[in-house]
Amino acid sequence: MKKNTLILHIGTAKTGTTSIQDFLTLNRPKLKEAGVLYATSFGPAKLVAFTEGEPWTFAKPKFGIDSTEKQDNFRSHLEQKFRDELNDNGCRQAIISNELLHARISNPEQIRSLKTMLDKYFLSIKVIVYFRRQDLMAVSRYSTALIAGYLPSGHFNNPDKHYYDFFAIYQKWANCFGTENVKARIFSKEHFINGNLIDDFCAVANIPENCGLVIPERKNEAFSLDLECLVFELNLRLKEGELNMTPATKGKLIETLRKQFKGSVRYPSRQSAMNFHQLFAPSNTALQKQLGAAMPPLFNDDFSMYPEREDIGLLQERRLWAKKALDDVLATHYEKSE
Repeated sequence: MKKNTLILHIGTAKTGTTSIQDFLTLNRPKLKEAGVLYATSFGPAKLVAFTEGEPWTFAKPKFGIDSTEKQDNFRSHLEQKFRDELNDNGCRQAIISNELLHARISNPEQIRSLKTMLDKYFLSIKVIVYFRRQDLMAVSRYSTALIAGYLPSGHFNNPDKHYYDFFAIYQKWANCFGTENVKARIFSKEHFINGNLIDDFCAVANIPENCGLVIPERKNEAFSLDLECLVFELNLRLKEGELNMTPATKGKLIETLRKQFKGSVRYPSRQSAMNFHQLFAPSNTALQKQLGAAMPPLFNDDFSMYPEREDIGLLQERRLWAKKALDDVLATHYEKSE
């Protein structure tokens, strides 16, 4: 028997998805009592791999899928786990939250594949997507790139159209699920219901009020200048073979550095942020027109958080400092490779 409704939260990335997922995880038992299932059988990467076809550029390195037979077996196993999860819960509504559906799915055929599978189990599917002003999204994405092991040359050097073209993103999902089933929200306190992301998501997702839900403690995700320089230096040494460190060990080291080197994020220059934002003005205008008068203006024009000029000298100074500081951290907590 089909469930009534699925809420499919697709991000976008860098719009508080982790906060929403922490909230849903913390409140899973109470949500179940209220008739809402927060589904977990589809892990973020697995759901993307489920939708992908040949040549399996994502699924092959992640799950070893390199043939149609392996793809079919993977899909069958994953769908059975999802079916079992649904059958074990007498809930009227389910929620899937997965920001990789934005970050990793750009092909409309993948979206159609996902919808075809989900239509088997739900009478109605509502897609929720949050959009954040592109320059602010890019600043946040810079720290994510560092954590992933990259050596980004700047905040705005990768104007990935798939990632930042919000009108194209909206169209792909609306063309598949229907415009009436795609709810676009703006990631900004001025747009949130009650000025709060969790309240906003609960309202849009139709999560019942007054069922004793708990708000998780807010985490400080700011990536300070010192932390940025330390992780950059760490990535450089790993890339050049000066260090040998497993991903798990690297993750623990970054968490250690987070606790020790707190501070505010480094912003690039104001003009560079405005120029980057302007690249997507046509997309934003088209999305605003598509959403109509009921939607408030997408983004404000406040760039005051950015300095007039980026202090390159300070960045270079802290990069030099990080070389010695990382040596001290490694000597205290970790063994360097031969």
